[in-house]
Amino acid sequence: AMGVSGTAMASAAAGVVLMSNDLRRICDAVWVARLTTRTLRAAVGASLALKLVPLSLMFALTGAEGYLIAAAVGSDVLGLVIVLAAAMNLLRVQPRYAAEPCANYVSALEGPTVVTSSV
Repeated sequence: AMGVSGTAMASAAAGVVLMSNDLRRICDAVWVARLTTRTLRAAVGASLALKLVPLSLMFALTGAEGYLIAAAVGSDVLGLVIVLAAAMNLLRVQPRYAAEPCANYVSALEGPTVVTSSV
């Protein structure tokens, strides 16, 4: 469904509802979705890589049981912080393609032009 004037039935049936008549917003939505996927995959990957540190310490060091729990908890907290920081960084994303209103929208706001002749 598209636009503010879309019917309620079309809005309910649609998977995506655009609340603007500017089609450039679709490009922004796709770009932000891809950026979000890429960012969160990298953050979760880094978090899972941090889980390997206590696991490798467990097999490498035999007499450090007390430190292994601290390393496991520390890597868990650090992984959580990395994922949350990456997600919070996505909040600063600004529109890329529809940063300014399109020319048709601006001219529609101004109204029709009236031509007067001075004869």
